[in-house]
Amino acid sequence: MKGDQQIKKTKTVTVKVSCEQKSCKNCTRIARCQARREAEKLLAEFVLEIEKGLFLESSKLTFSNFVDRWIKDYAESNLAPKTLSSYQDMLRKFILPAFGHLKLEQIKPAHLIEFYANLQEDGIRLDGKQGGLSEKTISYTHRIISSVLQDAVQWQVIASNPASRVKPPKVTKKQTACYDEEQTAALMEAIENEGLKYKVIILLAVFTGLRRGELMGLEWQDIDFNKGTLLVRQASQYLPDKGTFTKAPKNESSVRLMALPASIMTLLKQYKVNQAEERLKVGDLWRGTGVLSNFTELLDSVTSKDVSAAQLLKILRSQDGIIEKWEDNLQAIAVRINNEEIIQELCKFGEKAAPEIAALNTLSDMQLKEFISLWKSKKSSGGRLFVTWDGQPMHPDTISKWFPKFLKRHELPPLPFHGLRHTAATMLINQGLPAKSISGRMGHADIGTTYNIYGHYLKSADKEAADRLEKVYQNMKGNVN
Repeated sequence: MKGDQQIKKTKTVTVKVSCEQKSCKNCTRIARCQARREAEKLLAEFVLEIEKGLFLESSKLTFSNFVDRWIKDYAESNLAPKTLSSYQDMLRKFILPAFGHLKLEQIKPAHLIEFYANLQEDGIRLDGKQGGLSEKTISYTHRIISSVLQDAVQWQVIASNPASRVKPPKVTKKQTACYDEEQTAALMEAIENEGLKYKVIILLAVFTGLRRGELMGLEWQDIDFNKGTLLVRQASQYLPDKGTFTKAPKNESSVRLMALPASIMTLLKQYKVNQAEERLKVGDLWRGTGVLSNFTELLDSVTSKDVSAAQLLKILRSQDGIIEKWEDNLQAIAVRINNEEIIQELCKFGEKAAPEIAALNTLSDMQLKEFISLWKSKKSSGGRLFVTWDGQPMHPDTISKWFPKFLKRHELPPLPFHGLRHTAATMLINQGLPAKSISGRMGHADIGTTYNIYGHYLKSADKEAADRLEKVYQNMKGNVN
């Protein structure tokens, strides 16, 4: 009811159990009818949806309206932060402007076909470059649309997914970029002339094949010097509104323990000593395992998602008097908690930590206790391997920006940083390691991913093995003759 007006809501469903009767009127089997029981159950669920405000009326719902609901009810809790950000970016820039105004049930395959054709036209790019979007980007756009519409089907908002009847432009498969043995040897020689931190990053990338985020997420507790192993259990990423944060690896298979060559372990020991020396030089400004290390990440973990910690700190830094009031804010925290360690930690940074101290003061008592608990668990980790001058986690983009400059300085062929991961895989292939072992070391979800990415190299290695066997056979045959 809306005032004196009765609002009628309808929903069409199909019961799983069929009934031969066209109507329930005068039916003698109505009390025992399974089809009616199922229909009544669905009706009760429908009424509950309406009462709780969960019912989505497809006849009035636009694609844009549904996307808002989809992000809130599904994407925010199920997608990785960077994936969510990427989806929202594509939706905002291209997808919603094109057909966000359309009713959800009105979207047909023809709309998507026309949309993908438009994305290939000159002038569609937002970076000012000529030409349309790449095949890969359009395929990614299709995947986003299909994912959203498939959930609309699952939620019984629409009957079928129009994207399932459309094929986006075929993506031309390119051979993965990597170095061959000669180029890798030149890389090894060039890195000897660089700083120890970058030398360790490059050599670890080449000899482990770790993804960039996995490298940046490594902590000293993940290195076992006695057993000569490295544990991959987290990754470090960056988003503008979230700052640098830690997340679980890409998939369950990405959590892995791998052995390292003795020479790399020796280098890691040298690097740990070097980092300890740098820490002594910085003194009280070192944030490596302190309360200000991973601050935004810890704060986000104990607060709501309405305003990120990075946004909160930006707001606080712009407020007048925040720096001057740091002692008053710290005293307020000291009154609320009985933890001398964290108070001393914040005090040594003084006014340099004024925004962070003010941010902690915005927490409830329960949130503050949770923050301290998380900080203590982080402190026992020994800190990150790759950090800034004051011990904070290194920005993931830093190495990606440094690497091409390094290659140019040493007149080495261009290669994206991720190409070192591919180089590591091809080195293992050339050494004759089985595809299953390579898949495990690379952290692939299944061996099919390994074949999909490195199929060309695996075939080449297999052909070389066959040629070597042929030589062995011919030599044996010659000896017999």
